[in-house]
Amino acid sequence: MTCQNCGAAFDGNFCPVCGAPRAAGAGYTPQAPQPPVRPPVSGVYQPITRKWWFWVLLAVTLIALFITAQMLAPDQSASGSAESRIETLKQEQQDMALDTPGETGDAAAVPSAGEGVSNPFGGDSSGALPSIAETVLLDQDGIRVTATGLAEDEWIGPAINVLIENSTDRTITVQALDVSINGIMLSPIFFCEVAAGKKSNETISFYQTDLDNAGISTIQSIELKIEALDSDSWDTILEGNPITVRTDAPDKQQVLDTRGTPALDLNGLEIIVRGIKTEDSTWGPDIQLFLQNHTGRDITVQVGNFSINGFMVSPIFSGDIKDGKVAYYSISLSKEELDKNGIDEIRSMECSFIVIDPNTWDTIFESDPVTIQFPA
Repeated sequence: MTCQNCGAAFDGNFCPVCGAPRAAGAGYTPQAPQPPVRPPVSGVYQPITRKWWFWVLLAVTLIALFITAQMLAPDQSASGSAESRIETLKQEQQDMALDTPGETGDAAAVPSAGEGVSNPFGGDSSGALPSIAETVLLDQDGIRVTATGLAEDEWIGPAINVLIENSTDRTITVQALDVSINGIMLSPIFFCEVAAGKKSNETISFYQTDLDNAGISTIQSIELKIEALDSDSWDTILEGNPITVRTDAPDKQQVLDTRGTPALDLNGLEIIVRGIKTEDSTWGPDIQLFLQNHTGRDITVQVGNFSINGFMVSPIFSGDIKDGKVAYYSISLSKEELDKNGIDEIRSMECSFIVIDPNTWDTIFESDPVTIQFPA
């Protein structure tokens, strides 16, 4: 049949093109078109704010943000506590500076030479430091080094104040060599750089522990010489002559602690093993020595074929001694190396002593093996 509305041919009650109903007749009853049927909805839609997990997630997020804010905010109480601790430390340092050497509180007895150092400068009973006359240590080729006085470094020990004047056209490095106090060789802390045309106030410092170990209770004389190097090439520019600086401390005989086991007395070199020091050691135990040089020349002493309890180990030791001087040196051992060899207790030491010319590094002589037994 033909749609009376649009003319399209179709077979049914409604035109598939325009949807018009078929003309009445032929037993057909026109029906209105039905809307499409939607599938049933299984549940009722709820907004996200009515979901239980939404509020749990929101609560966790808020707690995390609060904790983060508290961590980032400045803690006034902690800051105040830190400031309080700093002030306490400052006060303790001031108290230490005002106290006399020794134990805090009751006055400590002043030890005699060989037992420790109360006031390494000597001085009168009021505790005033002795003085030195201003002394020129070096004045040559535009380089002048002057000792201007004595001082005390609170953390290290006694020191000599020096003024370095560099009138040359190059940067120099200045150091002190062959230093001794009261005839005992010591290793000072002094190594400074001065630019061309500049001056610098510096200190030649000594470790208090070194003076204690040597039994120096009063500094009476200091002997040294100054060396100047080119800071770029490290070539020696000049080396001064030995200079002796004397304090105004009362003269008295320096006591030498020679207790121990004799290890060598050969060609004017005497060596005594004083014992073993385990506390306050950097790497491990230290074997303490006393050396006296009457060989007629400056020497450097080292050790060879060194063993502990029969195990070969590699010690740290090299000591310079001027002719006519004495020195307290230590042979330093590595605790790690001793542990590797299962050495818990040092019972014996064996080595040879090698004497070297410090200028040419030629061997002057080497001793036969020396064995030292330590008490259990």
